[in-house]
Amino acid sequence: MSNLYRLVGEIGHENLIAGTNPPTDVCIRTLRRESAEETIYPMGTILAKSSRDNLLKILGTQVQEAVIEVLADKGKYTITISTAAADGDTLKLTVGGVEKTYTAETVSETWQVDDIAGDCTALQLLMAADFPDYTVTKTATTVVLEQKVGRTEEAAAIVVTQAAAPAGLAAAVAETLEGVTAVAPLAEEVLTPAYVLAEDTTVGLAADVNAPVYRSGCFSPDHITVADEHVFSDAEKDALRQRRIVFKSTYHE
Repeated sequence: MSNLYRLVGEIGHENLIAGTNPPTDVCIRTLRRESAEETIYPMGTILAKSSRDNLLKILGTQVQEAVIEVLADKGKYTITISTAAADGDTLKLTVGGVEKTYTAETVSETWQVDDIAGDCTALQLLMAADFPDYTVTKTATTVVLEQKVGRTEEAAAIVVTQAAAPAGLAAAVAETLEGVTAVAPLAEEVLTPAYVLAEDTTVGLAADVNAPVYRSGCFSPDHITVADEHVFSDAEKDALRQRRIVFKSTYHE
């Protein structure tokens, strides 16, 4: 929890604050959750704002690469029936996270034992009702399911059980077009130096974290933190200076 409610002087600044001009100004901003492991960022960490989502990361973080636009493709699955169903045969279909099992019966209101064309007619009607996210059509030997809206998913699968094996229903499913979720184009991320972390903050993997940050102030360059192997550049210092964040050494010769 933030210590912002405490009186001035109750929070240790670990020699971070090096002057009063410009005066320190604290606000709450959001740090992006970690992707690899929980990390504790110390007070004085220089934070950069992302052009993608305006969330903060430690200065020196690897930027997110540009994303090429991907158009949506509608997944299409073709079930081909090569041998007509016999009484008691079943077909289990799994597609789009939904699983349904159908049984052929000599006397049935849904799937009567017939010929291949009759099997296709019955299955088309049944699947259209059970899989509303798909357009279901048929031919004399096939039943075809096509996504109404393209999205990435596991390929469809069927399991056929013959009541009097090896005679009876024979069918196979083929993925004739893989479903793909549309992805909008994104330019390469830009991380702009913007804030100084005002207290030690733990950032985990599950959620973004709100934390107090300095949006202005005079700080000691000897007590700040950036990402490992990152060199704090003059250009980055200048970008912070334009935001009223400056640096002054507290060591005297």
